[in-house]
Amino acid sequence: MCAGCGYPQLAGQWTDAADTSPHARMATRMAMARIISSMLRPYRIGVKSQLNSPDFLLTTATGKRAICRNFDDVWATVNAWTGGRYDPLAEPSEPVA
Repeated sequence: MCAGCGYPQLAGQWTDAADTSPHARMATRMAMARIISSMLRPYRIGVKSQLNSPDFLLTTATGKRAICRNFDDVWATVNAWTGGRYDPLAEPSEPVA
């Protein structure tokens, strides 16, 4: 389904609950990707959300890529790539070498 037709469809996870229109859901999803990307910048992991997919795309400077459906997938991927050292609720700090 395209953006003009109502993509993304109805809210699929709790973070989408407040957004009542497709445009609002897309804007929120892109904003979340920017926030997560800024959190992961010290680890050289980037996060994007595209208009044509409800997923998050994670990339590294070394060329690793992963498509994550939700936050659980994002954090599982980040932990796999960092050796299980990332805690999204911890205070921001430099990555563990």
